[in-house]
Amino acid sequence: MTGSLTLDQVVEELSRPAVPDLASLVRLLLPENPARSADPARLTAADLAAWRSLLRDIPFDRRSFDDRFRPGSWQATVNGLTGACGRYVGPASDDAPSLSRQVVGLLALLLITMTGLSESSDRRTGVAPTGAGHREGPGRSGGHDCPGICGHLVRQEPVREVIRELYQPETGATPEAADGEALAVAEWTGGIDFATLEFHEHGTTSMILRGSGHQRGGQRRPFALKLILYPYLRIPRIAGTTRAYAWLYDLVGSRAEHLVRIWASAESWILMDFVDGRPLDEVWRERVDRWRDSRPGGSAVNRNVLLDDLRAYGTAVLLALAELDRLLNHADIPDAFRRGHGDLTPSNIIVTYRNGSPVFRLIDIGANYLYTYTFGALEGPDGRFVAPEVKADGAVGEKSDLYSLGKLLIMFGGGEPGDIVPDAFYAHAPLLARFIEDLIDERSDRRLLVFSSSWSVNPESGSHYDQLRTAFLAELDAEAARIPPTDNHIVRGTWNLFQTRLTFGLFRPLAGVPGQLRRIYRIRREEPGVAGQASTFAAARLLAWSWLSSVAWAVTFTITAIWIIRQLDWSWGNRMVEAVQWSLGGSDDNFPFLDSLRAPGYEMPNLTENAPALLVGLTYAMVSAKYYQNIFAGMNPLVAGWRAGGLTTRAVAAQWFMRVQTVTGAALVLPIVLYDPRFWPINSAIGQTFSLLTNGSGLLFARRALADARRRGLSTVPPTDANVTGLASFAEWTPSSLFYAGVVWVIGIPLYQGALRDVYVYALSVASINLFLFYMIKCGRGAAEIRVVLTRATCAAERLRHLPANR
Repeated sequence: MTGSLTLDQVVEELSRPAVPDLASLVRLLLPENPARSADPARLTAADLAAWRSLLRDIPFDRRSFDDRFRPGSWQATVNGLTGACGRYVGPASDDAPSLSRQVVGLLALLLITMTGLSESSDRRTGVAPTGAGHREGPGRSGGHDCPGICGHLVRQEPVREVIRELYQPETGATPEAADGEALAVAEWTGGIDFATLEFHEHGTTSMILRGSGHQRGGQRRPFALKLILYPYLRIPRIAGTTRAYAWLYDLVGSRAEHLVRIWASAESWILMDFVDGRPLDEVWRERVDRWRDSRPGGSAVNRNVLLDDLRAYGTAVLLALAELDRLLNHADIPDAFRRGHGDLTPSNIIVTYRNGSPVFRLIDIGANYLYTYTFGALEGPDGRFVAPEVKADGAVGEKSDLYSLGKLLIMFGGGEPGDIVPDAFYAHAPLLARFIEDLIDERSDRRLLVFSSSWSVNPESGSHYDQLRTAFLAELDAEAARIPPTDNHIVRGTWNLFQTRLTFGLFRPLAGVPGQLRRIYRIRREEPGVAGQASTFAAARLLAWSWLSSVAWAVTFTITAIWIIRQLDWSWGNRMVEAVQWSLGGSDDNFPFLDSLRAPGYEMPNLTENAPALLVGLTYAMVSAKYYQNIFAGMNPLVAGWRAGGLTTRAVAAQWFMRVQTVTGAALVLPIVLYDPRFWPINSAIGQTFSLLTNGSGLLFARRALADARRRGLSTVPPTDANVTGLASFAEWTPSSLFYAGVVWVIGIPLYQGALRDVYVYALSVASINLFLFYMIKCGRGAAEIRVVLTRATCAAERLRHLPANR
């Protein structure tokens, strides 16, 4: 009897070295059955039941298949199916006897099913690139030419007949589902033109066909038919959700721009509009290939964040989520389903373009239950985008899509979506790092702690995501403001290249930071509401301190440079200064008031005696300016708040020493230049001592903030200090500062007292260390890693401040 047919028999027959003849396959796969005599051209109900059972019985992946049968049996079966399909499938099969046509169709469907299972396994484990086998190009998965084989098979009439028979909707499941079942039967029997079916691609649990047919209302439209691979129908939640899909997400008649309209669904298939676009995973893989040739090399910390792509693609996904939020959460469906997408991964986003801008269409709404079952140790590329609570039990919560959104934003910015925000965001786009970090905590109740006000329903649109999009664009605009509007100008671009690359930033002691903070402040002033006022006030504080540092640097550098020139006894030719001097009773050789500050014995000009002090003073002024601007100017440890115990103490200390650095250079260099050059060894030691305290307090704050975040269970921080990029380097700054301060004190005091003679040697050594070690290396090329540490710490401290005590 047909009902006795088993997968073991099929595997044994198809695993033989020689391809069996068609007659023997007919006898094996469709043995004689009295019920078939009434209509020999069709499969009987018993045939269909036996084959559905056989297809459901296929193990989910190659390893399980080989474990069940014997090593190598998967590949042997696939080879046998490929040989049989290549031998018997073709134009001649249309004229074959009826049972032979059915067998040809069954063999082809079995091959497509096993290919789909292999593709699904590859996606979960990351063995092959996602999207292999898409319609664009000759995609291959594990050596399988999907367009060439699956595409060819589905075009054969016997294969289409078998698909129509095996996947026809079953009825009578529950009385509540009667309307949906009736609609599914109507679409299957009258809406789908099976003669137009073409293979489109493999999904994670399905194969997707495309064709055309008559949708409700009689309009002929292209469709996509998602056929669930029969082995996955063993999972009741997949079958149940697929059956209810059209009822849950019926958008026919709605004005949905970013969602796909569903025609009907049954236990084993979903019929929907066909979207003529490309999956985001394909689009992005091509973009990444182009970046490898165009983006600068080096460490990941120094890579640029792609702000233009973040704006275009981030806006597209937020618009799509807003539409989904409006339609689902205001529809007449149960609360259990009024949440979100649940499987917002690149393979479930179709990209089209309008006027050069991307437009997203979301497909496959609802949890992918593969993530809730054990199908191997790895979850594949798509699994990185799915919220932990969805993978835990398939429950899609209100904030589940926020997690996926954050991972997508990381990808759009050029990062690799991992467990934490990539270092490049903290180094070069800290405002976006702060925003994304607030989306991707593993616990849903710890998402949007900082940006909670942005998760309110927009009264005009009725969606949370419109408010969130406003917040995202505000942070993006602020980050974009760091780039001067004239940077694309050829002269400005050439000058910046000269300053940053060819001279290692030698002529940029302020690192362009005051201008960045000024532009950010102007952007913040345009933000409405209470959140905008708070952001404006925070930006204004940082700008004020940066300007204080800039003014202190400008005054110190100008006076020091003038005093160096005066040592050369050059004529000024500046009549305005001379006029002021004369009016105050001075002479051509004296500056008003400033020259009266000189200590006894401080003679000018006297290059031999004064050059060491002026050289050290000039280099220290440059170091102090860059030290503050390039590392601390954007930091605010006090976001930890005033009730964080030991963290608050460390934050206050770090904040105080950071801000002291705005004037330390001026306070230590100007007395050397204006009062007494002999102070340079002592003031160098004092300056290094302040650097020691600044580094130490910053390190203590960073370690405490990260440790407290781990203790409270925030998943947005690296699991250990060893995983924090730059922390080891920053930790070395404190002992090196201590050592250098000790050396300078030991040598500086005898120099000041005149006990040591080699003044020029020591001065040149100090100036060289200031210029090369501190200015160009630590505060220049190494600053990005330190910003990663401090930005991670401040973000963690801020999220801890918003975390209730019982969470």
